[in-house]
Amino acid sequence: MRFALGEVSFAGVNPCQRCPVPTRDAVTGEVFPGFQKTFVAARERDLPSWVVRDRFNHFYRLAVNTRVVGHAGGKVLSVGDRLQIL
Repeated sequence: MRFALGEVSFAGVNPCQRCPVPTRDAVTGEVFPGFQKTFVAARERDLPSWVVRDRFNHFYRLAVNTRVVGHAGGKVLSVGDRLQIL
């Protein structure tokens, strides 16, 4: 999948594993019971039909590894840049 933020184009390379930080309360550090199991069930249930399911050896993944497409030299990403699906 390709997308752009502002003037910079990216290619989604593969889904990556979710870090453990979101399983904890940001203030207290207390673990949210059942977070991973709830997340996995929701991810499997709600995964869009266009996603290649073979790329997931498990559903505890959220982010996407990316690479810049083309020449991005001198281009700047800014907060508020519009996301475009290419």
